[in-house]
Amino acid sequence: MKVGIIGAGTMGIGIAQIAATNGCKVWVYDANPKQVEAATVGLEKH
Repeated sequence: MKVGIIGAGTMGIGIAQIAATNGCKVWVYDANPKQVEAATVGLEKH
């Protein structure tokens, strides 16, 4: 399953983490590229 998430804030990243943990391929989009970068780094640590 593929999941696209718009918004890399707390809620969006939480959804991305749950989806990825359950085997989904996840894409996260945000108007602020630095927010996506920071969220990606945070997710990779978990």
